[in-house]
Amino acid sequence: MRRHLLLIICSLFATSVVAQITVSAFPLRDVKLLSSRFQRNMQRDSAWIASIPVQSLLHSFRNTAGVFSGKEGGYTTVKRLSGWESLDCDLRGHITGHLLSAMAYLASGTPVPIGSPMGLKADSLVQGLAEVQRQYGSGYLSAFGEGLIDRNIAAKSVWAPFYNHILGQQDTLTSMVCYFTPLMTGGYRLYSTRDSSFWCCVGSGFESHVKYQSSIYFHTDKELYVNLFIPSELNWNGTIVRQETAFPESNKTRLTITNNRGPLTLNLRYPYWTTYMKVNGKKVKPGKDGYVKINSSDSRSIKNASRSLEVEFGMSLREEATKDTPSRVALLYGPIVLGGRLAEVAHPFSNPTKHYDYYTFDYGKHPEMKLGEVKHVGGLRWSMALGSAASLSEEPFTMNNEPLTIQPFYDLQHCRYTVYWKK
Repeated sequence: MRRHLLLIICSLFATSVVAQITVSAFPLRDVKLLSSRFQRNMQRDSAWIASIPVQSLLHSFRNTAGVFSGKEGGYTTVKRLSGWESLDCDLRGHITGHLLSAMAYLASGTPVPIGSPMGLKADSLVQGLAEVQRQYGSGYLSAFGEGLIDRNIAAKSVWAPFYNHILGQQDTLTSMVCYFTPLMTGGYRLYSTRDSSFWCCVGSGFESHVKYQSSIYFHTDKELYVNLFIPSELNWNGTIVRQETAFPESNKTRLTITNNRGPLTLNLRYPYWTTYMKVNGKKVKPGKDGYVKINSSDSRSIKNASRSLEVEFGMSLREEATKDTPSRVALLYGPIVLGGRLAEVAHPFSNPTKHYDYYTFDYGKHPEMKLGEVKHVGGLRWSMALGSAASLSEEPFTMNNEPLTIQPFYDLQHCRYTVYWKK
């Protein structure tokens, strides 16, 4: 598959396109995720996908099309999905579409997609949808009637919102996902339920968490582009590229190339946020395309059958102001947005009996934090312990003489938080 990869250099104030290169993506089966937060997100997401019955996913399609079910009474024979998959929701059926895409990603990531568990489940869905399409008799296929399409064409109201984000979207304890992430002080992530929400971000989340490998590596005929720093292993026609890293908790990644059959040119992305970049201890600079090129004429080239490169990024604590209010800032460490952990939340999940609770939920009023009130009592160094609550030093930040734990924002789950600070 051919793609255009836009190589950009970003600053805090502007973005400029400096080069455009046509590259190819790798088939998902050629890239394997290694142990990491990304892999665990994918595993949790896959388990949720596997748990949703095919008959439940087809129910609204069959019901709307008038497919004969042969089920007497119909009270408990098929588990009905609710929330945005309810029969009275204009968006019903969207989860089935998202899941077909997610299952295709998962199946294509296996050595033998045809006959894989996800492939078989997708086949069952497609067969059921074909039955619905035959019932309509016109080629039309949807979980809602053609009248809604007509309304949309006539510019009349059809209810269909959309919103999404990735790593911090998923609750690591339950695999549930949030619809949106409030950034008000004292807010918290409100998560979905397993079978009674099915918001648009549940659907797009099903896809997002199973295709991390799709954007880690790209290639031309002779060059490899390392685009993301995610633990993974690439098989490029027998040449194995293994990337081991704890990024973003660590500022290093190691690339090991084995079974290389000839000169290999690597292009390593030079992130806009890094204060420096080293390859095997030597500082390097990016080219105009924003990548560091390691080619066959370079002393650091990958000529041998086995070679290892250690890449180090400069990560520092910094402030980033909002564009409309310079006195309101976020704290970042490298690319990581940081937040202050406030009170714990015992049950941060949507109540499916309350309509639109994700829009109207009362998070309560909390005073905005002032950066001047926060005193950092330790050295400004990264001492994040992998898998544990993270702070920027051996001692916490303090506010009004009380400890305030500063963590990566994506890890602030089941708690209230503050993200923006007044200077």
